[in-house]
Amino acid sequence: MTDLFFSELAYAPGSGFGAFFTAVGECPALFPAVYAAVYAVLLLFRRRNTDKDRRKKAVTFFVYMLFAVAVTAAVVMILKHLWGRVRFSDLDADKAGFTPWYLPRGFTGAESFPSGHAAMSALSFFVSDGIEYFTGKRYRFADVLCSAFVVMVCAARLTEGAHYVSDLAAGVFIALTARSILLRLTGIRSVKKKKSGKTFDDKLPLRTAGSELTASE
Repeated sequence: MTDLFFSELAYAPGSGFGAFFTAVGECPALFPAVYAAVYAVLLLFRRRNTDKDRRKKAVTFFVYMLFAVAVTAAVVMILKHLWGRVRFSDLDADKAGFTPWYLPRGFTGAESFPSGHAAMSALSFFVSDGIEYFTGKRYRFADVLCSAFVVMVCAARLTEGAHYVSDLAAGVFIALTARSILLRLTGIRSVKKKKSGKTFDDKLPLRTAGSELTASE
């Protein structure tokens, strides 16, 4: 009953905090459209566009974002209808309609599990992914800001009684999983190779009959 405990604890419908972050929670889904529009404008005003590698990276990143949004949204919507979980705000006073997250109810018309807002907000990591992809550096502050945004959206949905903690966790998990898979499928983030070809044994001291030599010597 952890879900009920946290929902009852956080429930405060009608707050400005809840309304604001509920409104902006799905905005990350607009990133592909905004990105495409900005890139189109840049191409329009750029007389020479001979940098093929840059164009290729721009298109690759757009495709990554587009598919991440589409896959995440599709999975969330399918599960919402299959689970048919009643939202906390729609429960009766005796909470008789509550069901745990692992028990799907089928097509009841209720759509609490998983959280679409949580899933879309988790795609705000497009920002840190883009910075890393185009600069070659991963900035911690970008990850922290994206994480903070996700937490705020999830907290807002909890205070509104729209979702339980498990709904929020499932939404974030779906988005981050889709993101991780697509980062690799598009080649934006490949599996890191070993920096050195040396094995552990290669780094051990080398011994000869009359002296000791290290690998560095």
